[in-house]
Amino acid sequence: MAEEKKYTLYEYLLYFWKRKWLFVIIPLATAVLIAAAVYILKADSRGYIAEGTVFTGNVNQKELTDPDVIEAKYQDVKGLAINVPERDKVKFTVKAKSKTEAEQVLDQVTKQYFADLAKNAQLRIDITSKQLSWLKRRVDVLDSNLALYNEKLTDQNLDITREKDYMELIGKSEDELTRASERAHKMGGDIDLFSYPQILPAEVHKAKSYIPESLAIGIILGLILTVALLTLMKYLSDARKFYKEKGSFLD
Repeated sequence: MAEEKKYTLYEYLLYFWKRKWLFVIIPLATAVLIAAAVYILKADSRGYIAEGTVFTGNVNQKELTDPDVIEAKYQDVKGLAINVPERDKVKFTVKAKSKTEAEQVLDQVTKQYFADLAKNAQLRIDITSKQLSWLKRRVDVLDSNLALYNEKLTDQNLDITREKDYMELIGKSEDELTRASERAHKMGGDIDLFSYPQILPAEVHKAKSYIPESLAIGIILGLILTVALLTLMKYLSDARKFYKEKGSFLD
């Protein structure tokens, strides 16, 4: 008798089709379980996130721009994270359960930080202004001295030694006047072009929940698990049937 031809794939597909309801129940159950686990484990994924950026301008003092130092200062603020995305910007991120709480905490932190920046900026302007004022007075003095020395050189009774002394004084005064004028010009430009700190517009949004991703992963894993489970069930069913027909059973 010719051996009966078997269509294994067809048999498995038919077996799966008769139990197609498992392809709905198991993936859904797996998706719900994984989503619930992520929801419980990722407690920080619930609530709101407020993000605000402060432009530091020309303030470059390490105590005010280094993220580690800033974090140490605001370490008591719950849910606060700080990073420096660019050289002259500091970004504050606040996580809170409610939108109002996130906004309030962010507003308080950014305003306090901005006040420190503004104080440092004004201090730099004041110091530079004082130095500029002193340089301008020094320039005036040097101009007066040069006028006096040049006037002395016009004296017909001036001896050679005194003339050389005045010439030397004029040379030194002109060099110093040039350096003082250049410094004064640079300081004036620094004051005029100084970039003051600013609080940039903030935004508040819901924290990423990861629920859609968890559901998708759960469904995919559930489908794989269903195929594996039905394949095992079919294999065991065929094996049981085979040994039953042979009159032999495995205990």
